[in-house]
Amino acid sequence: MELIQTFKKSYFLKMSDDKHLIAQVNSSQINIFENETYKHLAQFKEVSNASVFFSDASNLLLAKDNDRKLVVYDLATMSIRCKLKPKVGSSNGDGDACISHDNKYIINLGYDFPYGYISVYDIENGKETRFREDMKEVYNQIRYIPSRQLYFIDGFRRPDEGTSEKNRYFYLWFDIDNRTFEQTFCDLDDANFLYCEYLEQVLYFSENGNLAFHILPLNIELPIKHQQGCLDIQLSHNNKMIALYQDDNLKLCTFPNMEILAELSNIGYGNISFSPDDKEILIASTIKGLIYKLEKCS
Repeated sequence: MELIQTFKKSYFLKMSDDKHLIAQVNSSQINIFENETYKHLAQFKEVSNASVFFSDASNLLLAKDNDRKLVVYDLATMSIRCKLKPKVGSSNGDGDACISHDNKYIINLGYDFPYGYISVYDIENGKETRFREDMKEVYNQIRYIPSRQLYFIDGFRRPDEGTSEKNRYFYLWFDIDNRTFEQTFCDLDDANFLYCEYLEQVLYFSENGNLAFHILPLNIELPIKHQQGCLDIQLSHNNKMIALYQDDNLKLCTFPNMEILAELSNIGYGNISFSPDDKEILIASTIKGLIYKLEKCS
């Protein structure tokens, strides 16, 4: 890997699907850079401690906090397109959100203690429609899967109060056109889910004993130890690489063979993302933001 760019301490570092823009987020602002030159183009301060999500068309950016702010920015004019808020008494939660593939809606994985909900906002009129408020569930990640024309959502269902049952982990397929959900539960504790488009298969990883993680149903052991702390696992877009970011260490491996391609240590904790063409990896960490070139790895 070749280090090609650094940024100040970053909570998120993401590249637009057309590779023209980079969003770099710190505790108080969102900075937009031109990708080729890293020229600073804009700064947004409406949402602090923001999570950010580019639209598939790369013309919109969604910023979300875990309280009550959802702001959509028009990246052609570098201005606010709209502001959205959950109903009174609710919060956004810290699950993912996304802009729908047709740029018409915002889908937010919200949370009102002790349970979550899924909101669909109309970008034009701001109307919020809620789903699954009464399911006693918590939602984590959402991703649009073009080959299936559905949204892949994961989470867990809390047990009834006063019982000794455990959380039940699941994934959902959300059809936004028909507003329907298809749910599948996984009989594992603390399961996390990935969708591999190359294999057309849902993968889930969970602890294996006290020391390791496995990806199932492929029965692949990850070259990291099971331990307390931050863990971010991301598949590359072509599904040929997997990045394992644990605490302040990163391992980049082939997938599904899990041969280690590169390792970084002492980089702070945070999150990772691949560029749309898998030629770069973007690392947002508590120390600094980093972009590494991966052409020799992929």
